[in-house]
Amino acid sequence: MSEDLIAEAIEEAFGPRCLETVPGCHCCDAWSQYDSLVARAEAAAEIERLRAKLAEAEENPRDNEEADQRLMEFLVQAIGGHSVTIVREGKRLIGWCAGGKGRSIAMADLRAAAEWMEKGDE
Repeated sequence: MSEDLIAEAIEEAFGPRCLETVPGCHCCDAWSQYDSLVARAEAAAEIERLRAKLAEAEENPRDNEEADQRLMEFLVQAIGGHSVTIVREGKRLIGWCAGGKGRSIAMADLRAAAEWMEKGDE
């Protein structure tokens, strides 16, 4: 017996996948819906994996510093600009400057923005 009961039920009810997708074919439609469910489940699992990784990084600030350093180096290499040190509330933060006064951003702020954007999708 298969571990994937949904796929087994689709195959029992509609038959195996057609060799080519045919518009209007009930078998193709059923398998297409199944593929969408599988893709959503895989995406949800990946999001949970990334959330767990983020929570782990928050517990270990040293990992954040290393990630910030790698991100800053990537930005300098990919876009240009240069690294800067931003002092905020007595803390030294790794930053990136695209050039010109006031055109810098702390890598911690980029991480926070990414987290905010992710929460907006929920």
